[in-house]
This record gives sequence, C-alpha cells and structure tokens, in this order.
Amino acid sequence: MLIRTALMAALIGATMTGLAADSARFYTPERVAIARENVERYDWAQAELEQILKGQPRSYLIGHEYTSAEDYAAQPDDFLWALQPPTTIPRIFPHEAIAECPVHGLEVRKLNAWHPWRLDPINHPYQVQCMMGNEWYPSNDFASGDMTSGDYPDDGNGWVAPDGRHFFFIREYAHACYTAITIPTLNALSRAWLLTGDRTYAHKCGVLLARLASEYPNHDDRQDRLWAAPYGGRHPHYEWKGGGMVTDLIWETFCTEDAVLAYDAIREYLDTDPELIAYLKAKGMPVESADDLRAYIERYLLRAAAVALENGAIHGN
Repeated sequence: MLIRTALMAALIGATMTGLAADSARFYTPERVAIARENVERYDWAQAELEQILKGQPRSYLIGHEYTSAEDYAAQPDDFLWALQPPTTIPRIFPHEAIAECPVHGLEVRKLNAWHPWRLDPINHPYQVQCMMGNEWYPSNDFASGDMTSGDYPDDGNGWVAPDGRHFFFIREYAHACYTAITIPTLNALSRAWLLTGDRTYAHKCGVLLARLASEYPNHDDRQDRLWAAPYGGRHPHYEWKGGGMVTDLIWETFCTEDAVLAYDAIREYLDTDPELIAYLKAKGMPVESADDLRAYIERYLLRAAAVALENGAIHGN
C-alpha cells in the first residue's frame, strides 16, 4: 500500500506542477509483460485474473476489489456512463437512517450492523435491497425520472415513514455505488485490459473513468458536491469528521488511489480509441482528442485529489 500510495503521489504531483505524465508511471510495459507471463505460468495469477473477470462477492460498502469485468464490459456505453451517480446527490445522511429497514426495522442489524443492503446496478439501478426480506427500495424508478411511484418513493430527499422516520434510499445508493461498484469496476476493467489486451475492457473503463472525472468534487467549481458540503462541512452525526470528496476523507484514500491507477492503466490506450472521444463529446464533455480527455481527467480527478491531499480533505486514519 505504501508503494502504491507513493506512485499515486507521483502521478498527481506531476499534474499539480503542470508536468503530466507522458506514459504510464505504475503500469509500465515491463510490469505488464511480467504480469501477463505470470498468468501463463502460475495458478495464483490465473486465479487473480479469474476474480477480475468474474468478480468477488460483496457484503459491505468497502472490502472487495473487483466487480465482474465481463459483466460490466458487456453493458452498453450509456450504462457505464450512468453507473456513477451524480455527486449533486448527497452521499451521507442522518445517523438514524443507518441500518434500518422500513419493513424489518432494526432487525436487519443482525445481518449487517451498518449496511444491510445489496446493490445490483445492472438490474436494479438506484435501488437498495434489504438483506432480510429481499425487497427493493425506493419503489420509484429514479433512474428513469420517476420520483413518486409506489409505497416508498424517494426523489433524492428521502422517504418519510408515517411515524416520522426518514429513510434515504437514493443517498444510500449514491454512496454505496461509488465505493462498492464504481471503484471495483474501474479496478476490474483496467486490470482485465492490462492482462488480456482486450480493447473492450479499456474502452468501457474509459467511459466510466471519464464519467467519474465529470462528477468528482473539487474545491474550485464543485465545492457544493464535496462529501460533507450539504451538512455545513461536517458529518451530521460524527461531528469530528469533515473533509471528504465523493466519500469521506478516510475511505477516499483508497478509492481515489484506485481511480488514479485505472487512469494510468489506460492513459496511452486513449490515443487509439476515437470512438470513445466521439461518445464523450456527444455526452457534452469538452473533448476533441485524446489529449483533451487526458487533460480533463488530470484536471478534474488527479489535480482535485492532489489539492484534497494537501488540504486534508483526503486523509487516512
């Protein structure tokens, strides 16, 4: 971890000084060649590739490294573009809504004391599933613009139970999707590309990474999207905790690190995919070339992370 963090500092440090890397800093050709050779020779390397392609079980917001590269690469570009929720949706919520279900109440804490929800963005975008009863919340199709349907609708501001309790399903999803889906998917797609050479993985990784850069908060023109911004800069329950970017200051250390490494993995590939540039331009990104896309990612992801590291908005425990 210390080695990888040092490499992350080198990548974002180059951006801060205006000396953006002109080639991969971590995933050098030599390292990629050795990794591919290991897959050919060793069972342990083959097992790692299998996890990258097939994914790992998920039971919490953090703790697993990969979704399934195969499953997510099979999705259309529009799906990858929409996968990372907008950071205009707050990612934290009053403590009373943590680990509580409208139907099963606090009983769900017997299954998971902090996050008793499953996510399935491919089949159930913008919904969380109760681990106890398997029902999905909210009842409306938020992703399609439906904000009112069903018994448990949530338009992003939460659903209020008859007894006055608030449940923030969409905010819960927005937080969990970043830490448990977006980042592990970037890991899976970027590393599948490096180990297999299949351009589909690199292309899909490029779509998702560009989307994340377009949503990543910063301390310049996206201050209102910072993790604690909707709550006066402090967590509404843990008042000692401020800072943060998409997630809180502690978890952001490894989330942003993996996003930066995913960029390093596909940085040079971007020169070979004009279809990706055309797609992102059609989505409204100010890009005409691979150089434009690199400059955008380096400004809105790498530089924003570097500033956050300097001012303590990203800070490990």
